[in-house]
Order: sequence, then structure tokens, then C-alpha cells
Amino acid sequence: MACDWYGVLCVSLTYILITFISYSLFYIELNIFPATNNVHLILFGFIIFMIIWSHLQSIIGNPGYLPKNYRQLDPDLLPLEFTEVIEKITNESASSTNESSIKVSLSVI
Repeated sequence: MACDWYGVLCVSLTYILITFISYSLFYIELNIFPATNNVHLILFGFIIFMIIWSHLQSIIGNPGYLPKNYRQLDPDLLPLEFTEVIEKITNESASSTNESSIKVSLSVI
């Protein structure tokens, strides 16, 4: 199994930044301003927990799945406006692909 060094670097940097921000905020709030209301510290701690939890779920968990009752979209059931837009987008992307291939082939000559 190959190691994704860029991914490891990004995850490490993310957790280092979260740790630094958490430590500095809690240090400033608890040591410099000890008489302040600590409700926002609890809220900040909860937000940091949710950041870490959601990040771990995104890098460890399944990226997505199709439900059991999934069925492919039938284009005949769409309203006419949607089908016209889909055809227009499809034709534009096909023509831009052809134009880019023509430009590439001309630049090669």
C-alpha cells in the first residue's frame, strides 16, 4: 500500500493548527482573563471537537454510497426545460472539446 505523503502532510498541518489555536485561546482566556465567563470556552471546545470529529469522519469513513432503492434518472420524465438545458450543456461541452482539440492539433502543426 502506497503512502500519500501530501495527505499525511495536510492532515498533520491541520491538526497542528487546531491544537495551536485551541491552546492559545484557552491559555489566554484562563490565565490572562480568569474572571471572564467560560460559556464561550465551552462553546469553542465543542466546535473544536466537531471540527476534529467531522475531519476524521471524512478521511476515515466511506465517501458515499447509493441508497438501496436508487434508480437511474429517466430523462423522459424531466420537464422540457430541463432536457433543453441538459442538451445545450452537453452540446456546448462537446463543441468546446472539439475546438480545443482543433487548437491543439493546429498548434502542433
